[in-house]
Amino acid sequence: MNSMQPFKIVKGYLPEVDILPSEAKNFGLTHRCAFVIESYRPNCVDMFFDAALYEGLVNIVHKVVGSDKIRIQISKRETREVATAEEFHTLVEEMLSVTKSPFPCLFLLRNSSVVALIHSEPWALLGGPSVYHDSYTLAVFTQSDLSDRLTQDARAYAAEVEAELSGIVQFEPTPPKFSLLYEIKKMISRRYREG
Repeated sequence: MNSMQPFKIVKGYLPEVDILPSEAKNFGLTHRCAFVIESYRPNCVDMFFDAALYEGLVNIVHKVVGSDKIRIQISKRETREVATAEEFHTLVEEMLSVTKSPFPCLFLLRNSSVVALIHSEPWALLGGPSVYHDSYTLAVFTQSDLSDRLTQDARAYAAEVEAELSGIVQFEPTPPKFSLLYEIKKMISRRYREG
């Protein structure tokens, strides 16, 4: 039996739910593609965070956007930068000793310019709509639409590591102006980030 969690890919914005975070908007990163990692695991009482799958998906984005560094938001007051997959793995291992969840926000840099942002959405903490329900969602924001390339590379990665890519969902290509559910999620995310 495979040890990695199933995951889905969501291209675009789910109306009334997803919105463009200010961090992404500030850098002109308006295109969205999300990796939705399930948190349910049989015989596990608590939500399960699949750190190996998380690392693999982050490395796919790192490769696709051609970034040379990742700036990691550890908390509201602390950031770190890494340049290699090995350095990122070390930080993930450190994180797992403190919390079993993804980093709140990753800024992917190329020549000191932000080329992508990975925003963690902790649906595992509050349920959420069916496509995100009880998941660890990594919303990837880029300047151009890279969702097909990210999907292609994620599909190849899933085959390589024998992970289940359980679905691909297409929603609206542009962000909605306002979402009450997103505002609630943002408030919970803020508390989650401040830890």
